[in-house]
Amino acid sequence: MFINVSITSFDFFGVCLLQYMLMRTQDPDESVALEACEFWLSLADQPICKEALSPHLTRLVPILVQGMKYSEIDVILLKVSHGMHCSINCVHCNSQLVQS
Repeated sequence: MFINVSITSFDFFGVCLLQYMLMRTQDPDESVALEACEFWLSLADQPICKEALSPHLTRLVPILVQGMKYSEIDVILLKVSHGMHCSINCVHCNSQLVQS
C-alpha cells in the first residue's frame, strides 16, 4: 500500500523512487514489472499524484504503453470499438497489441 505523504516529503525521495520504479516497470521478470505497475496504480490514488508525476510523464507514458498487454477478449473489443479496422499493430492506439 502506498503511504500517504505530502509533496514536500515526496520531493525529497520521490525522484529516485520514480526512476527506480520506471526501471522496474520495464523489468524482464513479468512479476516484477506487474508489481511496478501496481505502484503506479497506487500512486494514481494519492492526492499528490498530479504534482509528483507531471514532470515524469514524458518518460512514464511510453513505458506504460509499451508494456501494455491485452487478453484475447480485449483485442476483440478493441477491434469492435475501432470498427474492425484495428489490426495487431493498432494504428489508432499507436501501440502493439500483444495477446497474453
